[in-house]
Amino acid sequence: MAEPGVVNLNFRQALPAPLLYVGFVDYYGPLDWRTHSAHRHAYYQFFIVTEGRFLFVSETGENLWLEEGEALIFRPGVMHNWHVEPGVFCRTFMVFFDPIPEGAFHEVQERLSQEPLPSHWRLEVEPDEVAPLLAAIRRECEASSSLATAVVYGLTMALMAACTHSLAPGSGAGSEAALPEAVLKALQFIEAQFAEPISVADIARYAGLSAGRLTELFRLHVGTSPLSYLNNHRIDKAKILLLYSPLKLAEVADQTGFNSLPYFCRRFNQATGVTPGDFRRGRFDQVLLECESTLPTERG
Repeated sequence: MAEPGVVNLNFRQALPAPLLYVGFVDYYGPLDWRTHSAHRHAYYQFFIVTEGRFLFVSETGENLWLEEGEALIFRPGVMHNWHVEPGVFCRTFMVFFDPIPEGAFHEVQERLSQEPLPSHWRLEVEPDEVAPLLAAIRRECEASSSLATAVVYGLTMALMAACTHSLAPGSGAGSEAALPEAVLKALQFIEAQFAEPISVADIARYAGLSAGRLTELFRLHVGTSPLSYLNNHRIDKAKILLLYSPLKLAEVADQTGFNSLPYFCRRFNQATGVTPGDFRRGRFDQVLLECESTLPTERG
């Protein structure tokens, strides 16, 4: 059986605001939440399962199972983790995006700005309506031509609008559990200083705790250590720069807090299964072949 893996097919051209990332992500389990860290994004995450079964674990510990054809949107700043069961090949489509300006795509913007803000929204999807849009977006991701930027933008916004048709204002699911003030301060410090050579001691000092107590609270409320969270946060930021900036690899390493290019490349490879250069070029072919070679002839 192939090793667990994650394979990306993303649109590799910069997209107009508010879109940050558009792509198809395939997962081959087991990918257990104990082997990777809980995390949060500074942007919205739209996620739809097109094949298989996927589990999100919310900040409150709630299990959010998504079956084929089901979708979810996390609002910015919500802690979450994920899991794919052993032997399961799960295909997904996801979008990262900034808040939609008021007056733009009114229906989607209205539903995502309701007060009080929920942690996430579950969406009812009409397969016959979204399947042609997903197929068209996949073709553009495979070509990844700069001339297709407007096409991908329009198709993606149309897809999210179609998925939010059934989402009435006030129908958000769940609310974010309150984190201890010291943990919130630590997370804010990491967000502001991740590009600097900060240590766990620096984070703990800002939060007003000892390093040991901060680590204890992080493991309890975030699901990982402060150092693992910091490294994963840096990798997350590096992915965005690799996809949508002209920066050289050494510059990406410098702007995301890694002290050398070799160290950045090693940590990035450990976290994603590919080198930063291959991630930028979308070269996940061999990983995908290894995953698909182990699939049963009939999928349950």
